[in-house]
Amino acid sequence: DIQEPTKASRSLSGSIESNSTLGNIPIALSGSFSTNREDVSVTASIENLSMNSFFEAVGAIVIANSVPDELSSLDLSALTATIRPFDKVLSGSATTSLGEASLYIEKAGELDLQIGLAPPANWSFSSLSSALSPMDAIDFTGTAMD
Repeated sequence: DIQEPTKASRSLSGSIESNSTLGNIPIALSGSFSTNREDVSVTASIENLSMNSFFEAVGAIVIANSVPDELSSLDLSALTATIRPFDKVLSGSATTSLGEASLYIEKAGELDLQIGLAPPANWSFSSLSSALSPMDAIDFTGTAMD
């Protein structure tokens, strides 16, 4: 109630959106803010991202040279990351050249870290290394992220 601005039941909320870049990588940012701490979040979305471009943009080309080629050449699309600071949660998802990926990190007491990858139905272990070809018989049909 605007007539009683110090009233305990008063709540405020709002949102903000912006477009930015990290190096040459366009990023859409959005935030939700509220007097209800659980509703506060910041989200970043990137349509397409190659890990090589990311390492270059953040000046970490040394890292790119020290990780396996499969990781440094990874392509991501529909990348979304959300931070809920008062809940101490970071979550994200993306479509990658290896399949659908998700990440969830929560620090409520003990650290909770969850990483998921749902490879496409036609994916094979031998695409990583010929030494893994005996595992190619594993059927990933119907694999999904939830």
